[in-house]
Amino acid sequence: MDPFVNAAMVLADPKGIKPDYSYFPFMATLNKIAAGFEGMALIICVILLVAAAILFGASKLTSSPAAARVTGTVFIVCIVLAAVIAGAGGLISWATGIPLV
Repeated sequence: MDPFVNAAMVLADPKGIKPDYSYFPFMATLNKIAAGFEGMALIICVILLVAAAILFGASKLTSSPAAARVTGTVFIVCIVLAAVIAGAGGLISWATGIPLV
């Protein structure tokens, strides 16, 4: 086999490449921005969850099945979204196989 082809294969091998999360000076800021967005999204989910629970109770008191169905759906969606948002880092880590620090 040609040694130049062999050298090119070794140089182009991405197996030894590891992500460096501190290479760029703005990475810490991006990390804080991501944490801020995650916190904001979770707070919005809590607000919507409380509102849906109150409206669900009110719809049951007023015997409104349509409102109960809608607020029950909003309640479930808020719980699922909060789980996805809170586990976003873990989901990405699981999907890529790269532990995120």
